[in-house]
Amino acid sequence: MTIAVIPAYRASETLEGVVAECLGVVDHVVVVDDACPENCTANLTRFVDSAKVTVVRRSQNGGVGAATKDGIAEALRRGADVIVKVDADGQMDTRYVPHMIEFLASQPRWTSSRETGLPMPRHWQKMPVARLIGNAGLTFLVKFSSGYWTIVDPTNGFFAIRASALRR
Repeated sequence: MTIAVIPAYRASETLEGVVAECLGVVDHVVVVDDACPENCTANLTRFVDSAKVTVVRRSQNGGVGAATKDGIAEALRRGADVIVKVDADGQMDTRYVPHMIEFLASQPRWTSSRETGLPMPRHWQKMPVARLIGNAGLTFLVKFSSGYWTIVDPTNGFFAIRASALRR
């Protein structure tokens, strides 16, 4: 079973669409409301009733890392085999999720999809120029230090990972 984890904070305008896109490519979605002042998960009632979406609400904002960890913990409790992390802002193209899952299935020694080198042009087009330049520099440093020259954007947070690797 593949579960998408979506940390959500100030994403009222985009979250519903991201959840709908994810449901087209995964079995279940876990949305983590990171104590959002907009209550960005309020619009998800139609999905929650379908039993394919779980909303986890944090009482205190912990940032994307804490929300991701809570979402992964919930996905593991629900029996995920593969967990895909998708941001709530709509910048990640969920059409790549099946490719990420296929990569993991075809490469048993790999634990995550970070090295697939899948391009994400929609993501790049929405990024501010300063962030693009910063990411290009960081990407080069990651490539140089890790030896993984096919990594496209190691800072974007769009990944798929085997639940077995997380459990270990």
